[in-house]
Amino acid sequence: MWAVISGILGILGFIISLINLIQYLMSRRINLEIQIRECTLRQYAKGQKKLTLHYRANNKSNLPITITDLQIVINSRVYDESLYTFEIFAYKHTIDDIVEYVPTYNEHLPINLPMLSSHAGYLVFLVPEDTPENVCKDLTLKIRTNRHKEVQRSFVPNELVVLRRTLPKKFCKNHSE
Repeated sequence: MWAVISGILGILGFIISLINLIQYLMSRRINLEIQIRECTLRQYAKGQKKLTLHYRANNKSNLPITITDLQIVINSRVYDESLYTFEIFAYKHTIDDIVEYVPTYNEHLPINLPMLSSHAGYLVFLVPEDTPENVCKDLTLKIRTNRHKEVQRSFVPNELVVLRRTLPKKFCKNHSE
């Protein structure tokens, strides 16, 4: 009788350990959503245009993620984010006859996302003057994070793109990533 009970308890202990392992691996899964909300292309200087991206990034995983690099691919040429700070837009409002001017500026990489958080902002890229006006309809981005190797994806405005990997790096077979 005790042999049967100890056998059942051993099997239950194994099943509970397996459930805990699966739950741990699922909680450590990387789940990052990136959405390009708006893309505008405007003349900037002679020979250059300014491509402004309004993005939103959601970190739905239990790990902090940092977007370390974001590049645009246009006609198989890669463009990095601009190092300059630009005023994206501004608004004025008046309170008790006091006019307040509130500007919004672009951000710079890296973008740190704590676990279970989201962030939105603007990134600016300087591209050549001959860049077609419809570049925003099918935008290709190269994204690097501290949890992924480089990912190249195409974005349509307001499309939600999910970057997901089921296992963290330390559990991958190939450590040379």
